[in-house]
Amino acid sequence: MKKYLLCVLLLLPNFASAADYDSLVVRGEGEIHIKPEILRLDIQIVGKAKTAKAAQTMNAEETAKVNGILKQMHIAEKDMQTMNYSVDASYDYTKGKRILTGYAANHSLQVTVRNLEQASPLMDALVDSQDGDNKSITVSSSHYDTEKMRDYERDALTAAMTNAKQRAEVLARAAGKNLKEVRHISDSQINLRNPAPMGLARRAMFAAADASAAPELSAGEIIVTSSVTVEYSF
Repeated sequence: MKKYLLCVLLLLPNFASAADYDSLVVRGEGEIHIKPEILRLDIQIVGKAKTAKAAQTMNAEETAKVNGILKQMHIAEKDMQTMNYSVDASYDYTKGKRILTGYAANHSLQVTVRNLEQASPLMDALVDSQDGDNKSITVSSSHYDTEKMRDYERDALTAAMTNAKQRAEVLARAAGKNLKEVRHISDSQINLRNPAPMGLARRAMFAAADASAAPELSAGEIIVTSSVTVEYSF
């Protein structure tokens, strides 16, 4: 009996292991300087008392005080937003025992100031609203901002691409080559540098030393930076 060996030939596609073109990879950077349009303040209002109800009442009184100041500064209601409200029990731990000492009602309020000339008077009014050592109102964070950030981010990306092309043209020309087309683009995270004005606690220290010592707030500039990595063929 004859035996036959059956051979099966598998035809596989032949993928190139390397690009069939010469390439140049460059990094481009873009930077945009913006004049801030608004100031965002995060105001913390705390009321402390022996009972939860009394803590909430105290917080409501302090909140009303803050709202009055904001209205005097012509801050619109749409620019005042409660971010968080909570009532927490406070305890003291003595000799392994947990002893209830009172309650704290916390109200976090975010405020957008659109007229930047009001920034310094507003901070001063908040400082002046404090009764002696009672620091129930604080500005936990603040920064200048813009509501057109998406537009400026696109501008920064455009500037980064322009910079990448200019660098690629210089390198290609030095090598005696001509750029052909973009083969690949990757971008990195856009970075922001927002100027932050003086916090309420530091401004209160100036006010305590000299009512005229607290400096005027300066908006400065917002800096938006972006970078891209671009591969060109030539």
